[in-house]
Amino acid sequence: MPWWFWIVLWTVLVVSSLCLLAWLLYRVFHKALGALDAAQDWESSITDALGQANHAQPLREEPQPALFTPVGTAYADYIQGKNTRTLDRARRRSQRRDELGQPQLVGDLKRLQER
Repeated sequence: MPWWFWIVLWTVLVVSSLCLLAWLLYRVFHKALGALDAAQDWESSITDALGQANHAQPLREEPQPALFTPVGTAYADYIQGKNTRTLDRARRRSQRRDELGQPQLVGDLKRLQER
């Protein structure tokens, strides 16, 4: 083989490998831009959700100062709140299990029938 064939062969190999490398970098760059756009959309949706959550009603009522409340009244309020939270939790659990077709807890059923 003549000497100029080797020069042409290696030139074609180097140029083709550079073209392949440029094409791969182009694809990676566009995929990265797509990922950044998706991340930006996700961030804006999270920001919107948090903004809506900040304007939502509080999860529970503000506690009242009980500095001069009699102990018996404060304890009765505590027990009533505890029972209310327990009943609400049992109601939510029973509703969720009913929607999912799961067996109910006997204690939840008894607690809901009493109320």
